[in-house]
Amino acid sequence: MKKDWTIKKLGELSTEKMSYGTSAPSCDYDGLVRYIRITDINDDGTLNEDYVSPKSYEEKHVLKDGDIVFARTGATVGKTYCYHSSNEKYVYAGYLIRLRPDKTIVNPDYLYYTTKSKEYLDFIKNSQAVAAQPNVNAEKYSNFEIPLPPLEEQKRIVAVLDKKFAQIETLKTAAEKNLQNTKQLFQSELEKAFSNTSWEKKRLGDLCESFEYGTSKKSSPNGKVPVLRMGNIQNRELDFTDLVYTNDEIEIEKFMLHKGDVLFNRTNSPEWVGKTAVFNEDFPAIFAGYIIRINYDRKRIDPYFLNYWLNSDSTMKYGFSIMTSSVHQANISGSKLAEYLFPLPPLEEQKHIVVHLDSLSEKVHQLKEIYTKQLADCDELKQSLLQKAFEGEL
Repeated sequence: MKKDWTIKKLGELSTEKMSYGTSAPSCDYDGLVRYIRITDINDDGTLNEDYVSPKSYEEKHVLKDGDIVFARTGATVGKTYCYHSSNEKYVYAGYLIRLRPDKTIVNPDYLYYTTKSKEYLDFIKNSQAVAAQPNVNAEKYSNFEIPLPPLEEQKRIVAVLDKKFAQIETLKTAAEKNLQNTKQLFQSELEKAFSNTSWEKKRLGDLCESFEYGTSKKSSPNGKVPVLRMGNIQNRELDFTDLVYTNDEIEIEKFMLHKGDVLFNRTNSPEWVGKTAVFNEDFPAIFAGYIIRINYDRKRIDPYFLNYWLNSDSTMKYGFSIMTSSVHQANISGSKLAEYLFPLPPLEEQKHIVVHLDSLSEKVHQLKEIYTKQLADCDELKQSLLQKAFEGEL
């Protein structure tokens, strides 16, 4: 840090004490006053498009140009938004804390950038109160220390960061678009793979011996045989990073998985119901009650062909249309699964299609890794710039 810089606490940079917002309920947006809540602030400090207004408010809760609000509780704790004057009033809600910067000593945008630094993120992590919900109150926020250069230097740093961050955002947007296009490409090819209208279609139930629900017995964090659950089915594959176990010999014998078993997620949030994966491991495992084992005719169906088909957009959309829904949960029963109309080309043709889709899937996976790394590199570059900025090296 340069010699003419100082260290200041947030509370020393405000013209008044950091204050909490209004607890007024929201109502439909009136076009004049926007109500800002913790859920409205995105990770990048922008606001989402969910416009609402407060039913009532006091002038003390109206934001002024340069005000910064801090989320103080819940999953969004630590997120910040810097307000710049617009034609409408912005009122901040009770789970937000407002800081009104003293513009004679601190540039609001410089102050906002400090809330994107690693030091700030570490501060939030270390300051959260131990409770059912993460919480950082105004007193704790006011004690966060930042390096403070002279005002003109702050303005210069903001100008450099604005320019660099805009360039990084352009790169990030391109990588996100490429990542999305890659996902869409694979789904498009998946749909094309099952589009042959000359294939016979049969009820899945006519091609399966049974649709078997897994164990309902309680599992344990430790044991000798893993119990695969809903969360272990990810992206057409099994994920073994979060396992529970059983030692119950009767359940192990009854629900032991075999290579080629197709597992169907029957109960979860709607976007996860219908996801499937193939078990092809050398270690023993059983499956839980919210999963269905599809006991298909192995002489007529390739398990990976069935897996790809069940995970295709059109099949997932069909499942979404027939699932039974309740609060935060949805379900597709074995009897409903049996009614799916399955395209049935010859077994050898199924295997040929699987080879093609496997090859495409691997290429798509490689592209995803490239674009995901590009996104991570963008975030790392931002942090590198912030570190240099606040050490006086930008």
